[in-house]
Amino acid sequence: MLKYLLDENQRGLLWHVIQRHNARGLDIVDVIRVGDPVALPLRSKDPDILQWCEENDRILITFDKQTMPDFALARLKAGQHHPGIFVLRRDNLPIETLDFLVLAAYASEPEEWRDGVRYIP
Repeated sequence: MLKYLLDENQRGLLWHVIQRHNARGLDIVDVIRVGDPVALPLRSKDPDILQWCEENDRILITFDKQTMPDFALARLKAGQHHPGIFVLRRDNLPIETLDFLVLAAYASEPEEWRDGVRYIP
């Protein structure tokens, strides 16, 4: 099953939608946030986030389409890897994003997303 890390720009509505979903106890989404005690501190640099994601096997979910894909490419060019990045559009509905995350988590394998940058619903 996939595990996710929400970038600090995802600490709001999407987080709350996921928490309400998880409270139902079905198809739990394994997600933590940058800034949570078990993750990286707030204001962590993009390369550090990608390194942490690799070490902890978590796909990054972010709005950052400007710099994060470039840092991901730099890692690949340096012979490093990352579990994957899901870039959200700012007009995404949180429930649609949740549906995608649940489907991806339960109907795919981590290797399918490895080293990729995907723009989701």
